[in-house]
Amino acid sequence: MAAETETLTITVPAELMEFIRERVASGKFSSENDAMIDAIREVKEYSWLPNDPIGMSDEEWEAELQRRISQFERGETRLRSLEEVRQDFASPQQERMTA
Repeated sequence: MAAETETLTITVPAELMEFIRERVASGKFSSENDAMIDAIREVKEYSWLPNDPIGMSDEEWEAELQRRISQFERGETRLRSLEEVRQDFASPQQERMTA
């Protein structure tokens, strides 16, 4: 059974369109459509991250990073162990696999 699909028409800046065409020409993707679907899936895949940087300006992202560094330097937060980070990355993947 084929997945249900919908059609979406978008306007893409020339610079991004050139990047998409290069990826298709390299063989990474079979079509421009496949490249766009992959990009959207990647955004969806990582949207569970706290304070998702997608949509943040460089200035906002830099300010958030500096805020967190300052919190750590003041002892208001701690660094997480490698095991804690691994568990966080594994948890959403497990949830997606069972959903």
